[in-house]
Amino acid sequence: QQKSGVRTWLAYKELIADYFMDDMEDEVITTSNWDNSTYYTVNQWGRDSNRKYSGAYSWSDSPDGSNYANNEDSGLVSTSIDLSGISSGKISFWHYRDFDGSGSDIGRVYISKDGGAWELIGGPYMNDSAWVQAEIEIGDLPCADVKIGFRFTSSPFIVGDGWYIDDVTVFSDFPVNEATLLVRVKEAASLSFDSGGTTAIEDGDMVTGQTSKAKGIVVGAPIISSGAWADGDAKGLITLNNVDLTLGTFQDNEALLVNEVALATVDTTVQGFRPRDNYIRVYYGDASGYGTPTSDPFDYEKHGNPRMTSSGDTVRWPPDEVTGWSADNDYFTLVRWDALIGSAPPELIPSLEEPDAVIRTDTLTTPSSGPFTADEIGLHTFGSGTYSTSVYFDDFAIQVEIPAATGFLPAIQQ
Repeated sequence: QQKSGVRTWLAYKELIADYFMDDMEDEVITTSNWDNSTYYTVNQWGRDSNRKYSGAYSWSDSPDGSNYANNEDSGLVSTSIDLSGISSGKISFWHYRDFDGSGSDIGRVYISKDGGAWELIGGPYMNDSAWVQAEIEIGDLPCADVKIGFRFTSSPFIVGDGWYIDDVTVFSDFPVNEATLLVRVKEAASLSFDSGGTTAIEDGDMVTGQTSKAKGIVVGAPIISSGAWADGDAKGLITLNNVDLTLGTFQDNEALLVNEVALATVDTTVQGFRPRDNYIRVYYGDASGYGTPTSDPFDYEKHGNPRMTSSGDTVRWPPDEVTGWSADNDYFTLVRWDALIGSAPPELIPSLEEPDAVIRTDTLTTPSSGPFTADEIGLHTFGSGTYSTSVYFDDFAIQVEIPAATGFLPAIQQ
């Protein structure tokens, strides 16, 4: 944000591009991602629920709580991974090693490119009875057929519980060149609420404080932090425009009427009113795209978003709400922030559908009347030496909503 000529950070996210991800949780997906029969002499790798870094499952050379065998030589090999679009990449995974402490039992990580010989890239890993994250450079790329192999070998002597692998990711630094960046700002009043009735509040509904008679029009889908409308216990945040406080201000613990009707058997009750904030979401994509587009707004798999090359080319936008996300319109990833910044950082709004994604701040809201006194839209590069001079911007686009009747005028129109 910039205020009074001073730029300060609100939040940050370290961007990476994932080309392969497996948390080992979905049996259908993870068994198609891995071949546990490529080479082994005694034990065969399998999914295991006894030890896991996250979720309920990992892969292990000795699953189901068994010990590995003497003279074991077993392996787990990934499906083919297409890394033809990048020049360098890394593999990250979490692993737990309960081995013979003599150093004779060893785990190693290998890579094969285009069906070639296996090349050692990680290890040897010896006994360490704790979950540890490993990150390994893959080596020379691009390559359209990359396979990752985990191999465990044991001695003829003492045995142990074995090697456990979880949360495997193959990734690269995000390609800044031809990246598409998008910021969505919604300025609105808001109501925190709990005890949501069984009838969902929707975009365009009019809500009225049963006691205060304060009114507002719902803009966008409510942000649900817990519960569900279907169960009558939704809790969250409603954003409002066209607010009318002529007869009073929304009061804590008063019931809400929706379109002047009480909600089902349990009244939605007000737990806080805020007159004006910015709700900020950030999205990114790039010209190449990755994997298979999905309905998940947070994954890295999406369509490419190429640069515009002629007049009249279509500008692509993410859906207004994450519930509208689908494989057909999956051109962006919604940022989940790594951290908020500053001595007085903004808020991160709790959300079941958009966790760690929605920032709220009242620092740069539009004035109650009249235009801004200075332009507030800009593009900023930063870096030391020559680095910031090699970044260029193109294809700048703005999308605005035209409000009906009265209400907050979108900032760009002010």
